[in-house]
Amino acid sequence: MRFNSEPPSVLTAETAFADRHNRQSAPRWMLLAKMPERSQDWMRQAQADLRHAKNSRDDGDYDWAAFACHQAAEKAIKAVFQKLHLDAWGHTLSLLLGHLGERVEIESSLFDRAKELDKHYIPTRDPNGLEQGAPTDFYTSSEAERAIAAAGEILELCGRQID
Repeated sequence: MRFNSEPPSVLTAETAFADRHNRQSAPRWMLLAKMPERSQDWMRQAQADLRHAKNSRDDGDYDWAAFACHQAAEKAIKAVFQKLHLDAWGHTLSLLLGHLGERVEIESSLFDRAKELDKHYIPTRDPNGLEQGAPTDFYTSSEAERAIAAAGEILELCGRQID
């Protein structure tokens, strides 16, 4: 058995099965199964999420705009993994990009943009992320604008990889 202090962010079907079932490797049938390639579906949803972010910004829902940007970037990154016939697990964009960077050239500035979006994953949705008040009370127009720009850059990179 292999145990890490932290689970890997990107798993293949084989290692995911092994981790879940405390085995060294997946059964032979799993190694032969090919996952359907759905990168276009993931990318279309990423674009829809970015559109939702812009609409939320326009409505003054800056917290939801920031969260939708995180979702858009996550789905775009996972679209590239799909294109490569790999499965990606997790929601930390900077880690997902790091694993993607082993296969695709990524500008270092995009890692900073991903880290900005990583900070919008939980506090945008849950009042527990703040000592007091609701997320809607704390997010600003400028934060939503920066998140939209960051997500747009990540979607652009990912779109080039799957076209």
